[in-house]
Amino acid sequence: MQLNIYTTHPSETRTISQILKFYTGRLDYQLASLEIRLKNFTNTLGHNEYNLWLRVKLPDGNRIELQEIQSDAVYASHRALDRLVRHLNRLHGTSATMRALSSRAS
Repeated sequence: MQLNIYTTHPSETRTISQILKFYTGRLDYQLASLEIRLKNFTNTLGHNEYNLWLRVKLPDGNRIELQEIQSDAVYASHRALDRLVRHLNRLHGTSATMRALSSRAS
């Protein structure tokens, strides 16, 4: 899997890389490439927010784009990656329910 992380600060890149280690086992074989962009901005109320974009290219050539806006970069990263894993599970029919049903049948 090709991985590109774009952030405004090196510590944000390291944090996202650490979070990705948790998800790599669930994502690695399902993705051809993953691009993560994290941008810090100030909202209309004057609060800091993080805008995180995930751009995914699947091995079959299809693409997925997700966006998550949160007040914390770690929370935004976890939410976006969780959403990506759930979406891929739905695409491939590998949800926990499907696995449970297949294990009962055998």
